[in-house]
Order: sequence, then C-alpha cells, then structure tokens
Amino acid sequence: MPEDETVKSFVEKAFGKQLKDITTEDYSSIAALSIQKVNSADSDKNEQWQFDFAKSVNDDGTAKDPETIYLPATDTIDEADMQVFTGLTTLTLGYQVHFNYDADSDAKTLENLTNLRYFSGQNEDFQTVSKLFAHPEQILGLYNIMLDDDATGDSYSDENTEGEDPDAPFKAFSSLEELTVHIDDDYTKGLLFLRNFPKLKTLALGFYGDKPTDLSPLSSLSSLSKLDLLGTNDSTVENLGVLFRYAAAGTAFLTEFKGCEGLKLRAEHAEIKVLELGKIFRFLNLDGLSGHLSLNSLSH
Repeated sequence: MPEDETVKSFVEKAFGKQLKDITTEDYSSIAALSIQKVNSADSDKNEQWQFDFAKSVNDDGTAKDPETIYLPATDTIDEADMQVFTGLTTLTLGYQVHFNYDADSDAKTLENLTNLRYFSGQNEDFQTVSKLFAHPEQILGLYNIMLDDDATGDSYSDENTEGEDPDAPFKAFSSLEELTVHIDDDYTKGLLFLRNFPKLKTLALGFYGDKPTDLSPLSSLSSLSKLDLLGTNDSTVENLGVLFRYAAAGTAFLTEFKGCEGLKLRAEHAEIKVLELGKIFRFLNLDGLSGHLSLNSLSH
C-alpha cells in the first residue's frame, strides 16, 4: 500500500475504489506509469501532478490507450511508492519524484518491479540505477541518465580499489537498446562507457561545457541505428569521422539534421539511419562532408 498521500489519491481515482479495497491485482494491472509536475491549464504559476497510466503497452514500451489524472501539486512524491505497481513495464518519473533520503528506511529500490523494461528518472546516475532493479539485465531503455565524476568516482583511473570493476554499473545493463544520457562538464572519462552496450540501437548524448568530446568510442556500437547529439554553445566534438566508418548498409541514404534548417549530411554506406545534431551546435556548412572521411574535429 502506498504511503504518499498523492499516490493514495491517484490509485483511488484510477481504480474507483477506496484505498482499503484496492488489491494487489489492481496495483499490478498498471503496465505504464508516468508522473510529471506540470503547469495548471488555467494558470502558468500554479502547478499540478499529472499521472498518465495504461493497462498495456506497445512493443516499444509506450503506453497503449493511456488515461490521465490530475492532482494538486505537493513538494515531492516518494519514489519508494512505485514499488506497489508490480506489473509495470514502463516507468517515467519527472521533476521532484525521488526517494526520501531523510527517511530511516533502507528500502530505496525498485526491486519489486520485476517486469520493468523502460525507466526514466530525473538525472539519475548509473551508480544509482544499477542498484535500483532486481534484474537490471532486463532493462531495454534508460532515459535522462547523468554522468558526472561525483557519481561515478574515479572509474577509469589506475587508482581504483583492487578487485573492483569500474564498468560494473554499466555492465549491469547488458540488454540495453535505448539510452539517453547527459554528460556533465566535470566528467573526465569520455564515452568509454559505451563499450559496455553492444546491443544499443538508439543513443542520445547531451554534452555540457567546453571540453572536447572524442566520438571514437561510438565505433563499438555495431547495432546503432539512431544517434542524437546535443550540446551547448561551447560544445566541441572530435573524431567525427567515426560516424562514416560503419560497415556498408547496402544502400545510400540521406541523413538530416533535425532542428538545423537546410543542413544535410550525406552519410553513404553507414549503418546509422538517423543522426540528429541539435541546433545548439552551430555548424555553418556540412555540404560534401561525406567526401572528407579524414575529418577528425568539428565545433560550432
């Protein structure tokens, strides 16, 4: 039974029952759940909780025939209450939905969600999410993950404690196919972590700060079919040529930079089908880029 008053109100409305009459079967019947704090329809200044939920999901984990319930905003919602929804396949948690770290309870996990395949938190780090689930190897999609040195520690230096595997938090997600990750400007390990996701098909990378990012580790992603790169005004990427060194796909295609009107990139004989560079990367002219496979650096 949930303890958060907002979650209690949600389940009573969702199931049309008083809290005491809601069964474990009711809780487990929800396959997709999204909780976001949004502005009220009648005011930009007033907020409310938006619960989107569904009893079934599509093959890609998206909710099928979702319903929506709005409730008055509170400061936070305790993430621990998600444990009651044991049938979840997809869980999306927005701003101010997190564990109560002031509580005495040590039960700050989502281990009850044994069917979970897709999870989105609010800038969770790999160290945290690798310990959240009973079976992280079953997770197919992770979204809004953060990489920073405070969270990952000295993961790739020679000063690691002997016997510890610095890649363990990444290796835990051995089946991962979709990943959205934000790389903080203090993160010093680059994209080496990508080597742990051989099944990755969709990748969105967000860069912060002005430190150059080496794209060469992308070459380890042999299954990648969609890539989204976003950065700040100061973002710089190096070894861009890796994007054109994938094995031939058999047919030529044209990749467009969504958000960059008029900019197109000819990526013949590459396996990446979709490449998105957010317009915050202020590239001036990419015409004929496919003819310059030696290109190793490109900045705004």
